[in-house]
Amino acid sequence: MQRKNRTQTGLETLNANLRRISLDIPDVDLKLHAWAHRHSTTDDMITLRGPHIAAVQPLIEKLRSQSYGPILLEGISPPWILEALLQAPPPESTRGFRQRIIVLQRDWDEFFDGLAIVDLGEELGSDRIEWFIGEDSADRLLAWLEDRITDSPPAFAVQNPVLRARSTPDASALLKQMTDRFDRNEASLIQAVNEQPPHDNSWWLQRFSHTDGQEPLRVLIPVSRYTTYLRHIASDLADAFRGMGFESRIVCERDHSTKMSTSSLLHELNRFRPHLIVSINYTRSMLGPHIPKHIPHVCWIQDSMPHLYAKQVGSQFGARDFIVGMVKPELTSRYGYPPSRTRSLPMCAARSKFSSENTTDDFDAEICWATHQSEAPSVMKRDMLDSLAQQSPGSVDRIASLLDEVERSILNLTDERVHHLLEELLDSSLFPAGIPEAAHEARSHILHTMVVPYAERVFRHQTAEWVAEIASERDWRFRLYGHGWEQHPTLSAYAAGPLEHGDQIRDSYRRSGVHLHASINQTLHQRVVECVLSGGLPLCRITHQSMFATYKLLATQAQPMPREETPYEPDHPKSPWFVSSGDNDLAAIYIDLMIRFGYARPDQLRNNRVTWQKQRLDGYRAEMESPTTRSQAQLFSSMYGQLFSSKETLGALLEKTIEDRQARSEQIARLQDAIPEIMTTDGFARELISMIRLEQSRLATL
Repeated sequence: MQRKNRTQTGLETLNANLRRISLDIPDVDLKLHAWAHRHSTTDDMITLRGPHIAAVQPLIEKLRSQSYGPILLEGISPPWILEALLQAPPPESTRGFRQRIIVLQRDWDEFFDGLAIVDLGEELGSDRIEWFIGEDSADRLLAWLEDRITDSPPAFAVQNPVLRARSTPDASALLKQMTDRFDRNEASLIQAVNEQPPHDNSWWLQRFSHTDGQEPLRVLIPVSRYTTYLRHIASDLADAFRGMGFESRIVCERDHSTKMSTSSLLHELNRFRPHLIVSINYTRSMLGPHIPKHIPHVCWIQDSMPHLYAKQVGSQFGARDFIVGMVKPELTSRYGYPPSRTRSLPMCAARSKFSSENTTDDFDAEICWATHQSEAPSVMKRDMLDSLAQQSPGSVDRIASLLDEVERSILNLTDERVHHLLEELLDSSLFPAGIPEAAHEARSHILHTMVVPYAERVFRHQTAEWVAEIASERDWRFRLYGHGWEQHPTLSAYAAGPLEHGDQIRDSYRRSGVHLHASINQTLHQRVVECVLSGGLPLCRITHQSMFATYKLLATQAQPMPREETPYEPDHPKSPWFVSSGDNDLAAIYIDLMIRFGYARPDQLRNNRVTWQKQRLDGYRAEMESPTTRSQAQLFSSMYGQLFSSKETLGALLEKTIEDRQARSEQIARLQDAIPEIMTTDGFARELISMIRLEQSRLATL
């Protein structure tokens, strides 16, 4: 039990709290005077914290796990429920989200009572809190909601158990009214979308031909602001479409306390009438059941999200659904994605945002790395297993053992093909007798949410440890940019905080001796392209698997083995074809890297030759017919001097790069010339439109 002196101390606390709130209080001096007079003659505020906290604790636990629409709190006297909501940790699943709190209080004196009990701190002044105080508070709240009718509606109503003056209607009734209004509005939006007339293939072909005299093509890009990168690349893509003469619009939460709803997208579909929808990591059906099927939709895959690996997803694609980006072969081979409309395209960067006319030798640090993957592998593994224990406790021990084996394998990686290795580890651990047909989706889920991400984390952190050791030995400055590095058990000394997408990271690329990248998934990451475009020099850790793009590119230049060296005719499936390092610069680069990094086997490179059997050669050549695939392979080969595979090769490369400034500048210039347009947002946007136009042309002739 807690008793307070309400006259002097209470007035000071009340004023301290009021100063933090952006709230227009009518006749504030008169109201405060009346409040102080009442409490100078009575001592009626005896407050119990415990029961209030216990009542709201289940809600606090929900807020810890995920984001919700606003919470409507009626009554803040005593303020323990408000205090608990203010102090609730943000949801672990939604970085940057701050829970919206709507405070409703009919009586001003009761409102002042709550603010006079305890200093609620600076968070009381946060813009995530909306205040509706006074006799007309319910009406003003409903009007406020009307302006936000397409946002997610309030999710919970909480009423202070000792509320004296209830609003009319009170919080529970208001929540029902607000939900009903939201539902009616969404129903009207759905009806309006359904009434939009569909168009045939010829009409769409004409629209995507964007001939003179036509109105601009309109592109809608829904994206969440609660991402570290996707909202930036969505904005860059929108700019690229505008550069083509199109109109483009981003659909995003209005602020960091808003949740986007289906109505948000439906509203834009009615208002903007797009000709194309591009969503990142989500298919049309995942955006909601009412997205018109006749409007072309592109799912731009940036990550191997588990929800994409399901036959149900593949079965829902229509004739105007396109899938591009980080496309794995199993999406088409196993999960029913349409091969003709599914295309692997590289990650890209905005040339307009990351550009530099010259390089600099004035370094802020010799070595930098920008990555948000700061959580230590041990912590990541613990969190994955804790989560798994809630869902499938019987599988925890087997998954823990599998992850231990993954870690050992990555830390001792030599010439293995890393993704093939990871799948072998997974299958031998969980499916030793073979993979049942019904288990493929579960296997994909484990592979893409646990095994590969954990291997990637181990790979990156091992690389960062190498750099820290080398930097310490050579007295070089090493900076780790990104969220959370200051909490790392061994690398916190190098933490330099996050860099904003745009000017900050561009300047860091330019003013660093090198910027590092390490990934088992993609060597030519957008960070690499950003760095080159900005006038910086990237160094990339590779694996044996990284070399396959060059191997396939070389296949386009192969010739039959001399007849005296083989019993097979050139067209026989087993006929050997080759490229020699003596007369092919690309072959010389490939052979040098294979030997230097320990990937070469004697039978592969006999007589300094790269060889293929004819039956494999044709498949590789077919892959390289794609200008996109070919240009990526050529860029990788251009980075010949910026690749490493071990601490030793990294140390030698850093020594050479940092000490020889002239060679560094020349290599940056060469790489800038080598960046293919498809790895820029401008080129990517043009490729999307071309892909859709070609498909509409095919459909129009059927």
